[in-house]
Amino acid sequence: MAATIKLTAIRTQAGWDGMTGPQQEPYEGRHYDTISAWELTIPADLVFANEQWVAHCYDDWPGSVLADTIVIASRTTDTTRNVVITTPDELPPPITIPPTGFIVRSADSGGRTLRINCANTVIRNICVEGANSGSGQIAIGPAAANIKIHHNIVYIGSEEGYLIARLGNSSNLNIYGNFLYGGFRGINFTTQVNLYDNTFAYQSDRCFYGDSSSNTYILRNNIFYNPGNICIESRSSNLDEDYNATTDETATSPNSIQNITSIEFEDEPNNDFHLAETSQLRGAGENLIESTLFESPHYDIDHDQWPDIGPWDIGFDYYVGGEPPVSGGIKLGAINIDSVRVGVNAVDKAMLGSNQVLP
Repeated sequence: MAATIKLTAIRTQAGWDGMTGPQQEPYEGRHYDTISAWELTIPADLVFANEQWVAHCYDDWPGSVLADTIVIASRTTDTTRNVVITTPDELPPPITIPPTGFIVRSADSGGRTLRINCANTVIRNICVEGANSGSGQIAIGPAAANIKIHHNIVYIGSEEGYLIARLGNSSNLNIYGNFLYGGFRGINFTTQVNLYDNTFAYQSDRCFYGDSSSNTYILRNNIFYNPGNICIESRSSNLDEDYNATTDETATSPNSIQNITSIEFEDEPNNDFHLAETSQLRGAGENLIESTLFESPHYDIDHDQWPDIGPWDIGFDYYVGGEPPVSGGIKLGAINIDSVRVGVNAVDKAMLGSNQVLP
């Protein structure tokens, strides 16, 4: 029997009161003004309860920032009966620095914003903003196996703090499609991690640091841009790095690109890291559907659909020139007709298959 989805609205009291009856109905009265308060109500055994608990985070706090310190405690879960934090429209946030959209920031000026210590947890489509020098704005505890952190913006507007850090012997950590900006280090791990299709920028020390001699780090299709020290450093003999791009020479695999500059991006001086039309990173990535890492359909950080067949771009952005934004769940000008991708550089971005309507 399919799991029951228990939706909860995370929003201000005024925002909740302003919803109509039909808008409130899917939440069955479940409304909290912090994620941490919601987390305390989640059953200890979601498999036994046959429930998936989903928090819909609304962007209606003063200054668009929810001040909260969140711990997702260990519970009995599996891949469908788990804890999910996302947004009500299920779309990624706008790619801006400082971030916009739903933003959560630590309520403790010296602490972390979000600690995950629960297996199978999913964090997607939100902004996590650091306002302190905590050891990890998203910190991953020892019980957090098989988690997914994807299509988020993780941001620190200073040169201190780790954006995502591992705090225990967790496993199968999947971090993909994110924009990680600022701070001291983007990723600081001592355990296995899979990094796919992320863009890192302006860490004051390292973009990625793997501090283990034995664990496996898998890095595919990532951009590591302009850190204060180096882009990629791993103490592991099991670094599996390919199809990445760096501003130094630490991406050493045959299919990676070194010494990239701002010309790869639409407007890097203004923190727009979408790929430029002439970027050499277009078509230089590995197709992660063909390699069976992801199932189709799969989307970039703008909710553009990655092609099922043919090379991908490197970073969080699949370049689609002149394409309008997502509106009402349908992406105009980006449909497939007779195996030709209409209106989006059909020569090198052709996609096979039938017409697609985005969820």
